[in-house]
Amino acid sequence: MAKRSKKSGSTSSGGSFTGTATFFNPSTEGGSDGACGKSESDNAQIVALNAVQYGSTSSKSSWCGKTVQITYKGKTTNATINDACPECSYGDLDLTHTVFKDLESDMSVGEIKVQWKVVN
Repeated sequence: MAKRSKKSGSTSSGGSFTGTATFFNPSTEGGSDGACGKSESDNAQIVALNAVQYGSTSSKSSWCGKTVQITYKGKTTNATINDACPECSYGDLDLTHTVFKDLESDMSVGEIKVQWKVVN
């Protein structure tokens, strides 16, 4: 499962959610399999969903495999939910570096406020 060091609050409205997005390396933070049971790589277009929305991390969630569209400062990217983030608050996502870089090229920022919704 994805790990991150900071917690944050977030809200939702309608079919979209607002939260803080951080990034993680699946290969060094939790091994090669995500909470959804599928293999993860550091450069995959995947995200870890906060545990509040994901549900029990001891079983596969109905969120697994869903594609989400993530938006930040006019940039948009899609990724697949493949993992859970136990330390994340409702609405938050933990992104692979690849997904984070699609939205913010300056990795030193560390976390960004995003909006996201399920698209598939």
